[in-house]
Amino acid sequence: MQYKIFSNKYKPILAFRKGIKYLLPGVVAIVFLFFISCEAFDDEANTLEGVWNCTENSSEYGYQAYEVYISYLKNDSSQIGIDNFYNLGNGKVAVVDIDIWDLELSTQTIDGFIITGSGTISGDLKKIDITYQVDDGSGTIDFVTSSYEK
Repeated sequence: MQYKIFSNKYKPILAFRKGIKYLLPGVVAIVFLFFISCEAFDDEANTLEGVWNCTENSSEYGYQAYEVYISYLKNDSSQIGIDNFYNLGNGKVAVVDIDIWDLELSTQTIDGFIITGSGTISGDLKKIDITYQVDDGSGTIDFVTSSYEK
């Protein structure tokens, strides 16, 4: 008498176990790549750094639209520099402190203009609103509301 260790009814189960042995690493690799690609996408979206379109309304100059470049200072996320702030030109940078969603533009002199103000960052990091005052030394204070959008 000949004994069979496995009868025919177990062959599909054995075939499934062999197949899963090859399928599982592929599924793990696809899931891993999915998370890496989403993480890279989120890193780009979750930064203030880059070119922004600024629209502002000034009590002295009226409506203006121009571009600014925002970058992190000191390689941290607690301070940003806004290049071309108040449309003063490239290389004229305002330093802004960040506290979660709030911005503080401490009193500073940029190209002879004394500037101070505050603002907020939207939750999706695609809009910044800043209200500030500019003193050019003439005795007239310019009150400005600005909005930056990506």
